[in-house]
Amino acid sequence: MNKLDEYLEQDMWTPKYLFHGSPYEIDILEPRKSVDTQNKENEDQAVFLTSSFINATAYAFRNKLKEMNEHYDFSMNHNGKLPAMIFQVDNLPDNLYGYIYVFKKNEDIIKDAHSGTTQYRCYHELRPIDIVKVYFKEFADKFARSLLESERIYYIQMSECLADDYLRMYNNPEIQKLLYGKEKKFEKEQILKWIKITLEQKKPIFSMIEKGTNDFLGTIEIISKENGMGELAISLMPDKQGNGYGQEAINTVLKYGYEKLKLNGFELNIYKSNQKAINCYSRGGFITIGDGYTEEDVHMKHKR
Repeated sequence: MNKLDEYLEQDMWTPKYLFHGSPYEIDILEPRKSVDTQNKENEDQAVFLTSSFINATAYAFRNKLKEMNEHYDFSMNHNGKLPAMIFQVDNLPDNLYGYIYVFKKNEDIIKDAHSGTTQYRCYHELRPIDIVKVYFKEFADKFARSLLESERIYYIQMSECLADDYLRMYNNPEIQKLLYGKEKKFEKEQILKWIKITLEQKKPIFSMIEKGTNDFLGTIEIISKENGMGELAISLMPDKQGNGYGQEAINTVLKYGYEKLKLNGFELNIYKSNQKAINCYSRGGFITIGDGYTEEDVHMKHKR
């Protein structure tokens, strides 16, 4: 096993190595004042480290992107989950790179008190035992570029790093009953193939990520039609339902469809038994037209 593989595959919760990501090539890391607008407890004068190599690359690329973009937005994951970074920028260069500084974990380096975090800090200067130059294109599948956002949600393109989340949602019996009216069994290979086709065809399917936690919420998609109508479909994780996320997502994607895709309207078919979803669409301005594909469905439309 080479060193890079060792860094990538180490157990984040019992680490041998710690990492620091930077856009600059330097010899010694010195304690610096951090600023955290979301959590003041994180503000400190220290060298900040992580037990996740991927998290470190996210910071290396983030700081470089900040230098290159006037308008940007970033959400970082410190709990080992993917995507490690959700970002929104205008300019994403093909040759984006950064540096990862590697350190041996020792008693001078203190783990943050928050449970489930990969972050550490040290209050004196540190000299790395290794420096790795990393390129964004080699780690792009570990991050997600935000295409839209609303008050509480990021809308990102489909990503392989969320394959397990898609599988968990679409294999959920409650979701299957609402979508298909019967149980189906999806395999991960099917999900990966679906992601690949979606990205290749540039279909307007968004993965929804909860701001603040970076938790996966579900998916929402527009199926464009030749007559200028878009068919809307949304799926939410059961444990995220009942919090207004569906309504927020529908309003956001309707606006995107009208303003960006220049659609004339939207329509959808939904099981009559799914009264919760019917009410949600109705609050978003959809009107019931009649039966859908079958007598078990209801057909709804939305006009701008």
